[in-house]
Amino acid sequence: MLDSNTRALIKEFFLEANPNPERKGCPTEHTIKALAEDRLPVSHPARLHLASCSECFAEYNHFRLDWKETM
Repeated sequence: MLDSNTRALIKEFFLEANPNPERKGCPTEHTIKALAEDRLPVSHPARLHLASCSECFAEYNHFRLDWKETM
């Protein structure tokens, strides 16, 4: 299990390391939200995209936080 400092560093890396302002090759908002809410399998290809697109990773984090607040 990662400590909170390590998790924060990893999150910051993914938020900044792979800019894609044109959103080329990005999944739909619906798909990102479904990933954030664990409604798609871990093997879904859009999950890999999150690691290569800072914009989608940020959107995923937003949806994930919203979803966790409702739990």
